[in-house]
Amino acid sequence: MLALPSPLSLHLTLTASLRLTPDQFAELCAANPDAVMELAADGSLITMTPTGGETGARSSNLCFELQLAVRRSGQPLKLFDSSTGFRPSDVGPPPA
Repeated sequence: MLALPSPLSLHLTLTASLRLTPDQFAELCAANPDAVMELAADGSLITMTPTGGETGARSSNLCFELQLAVRRSGQPLKLFDSSTGFRPSDVGPPPA
């Protein structure tokens, strides 16, 4: 692998479709921990921009209210924020 100085700003212009496997995506993320990216189901790469102040505040308030409701319900549920990553094998139907 090519070693480049850090931090490095990189602008890519791709004319062809880029498709990654989950393992390739994991390697890309490990090599670029500050980049915020998602891997779509079709293998395409989605770069994410940060939310603005109003959106961040609304999201934070919503997460707080949902977490409060989960705790009060007494149910063994987990709440995740919008930046949590999942693999398809991590997500499945609820237990019977």
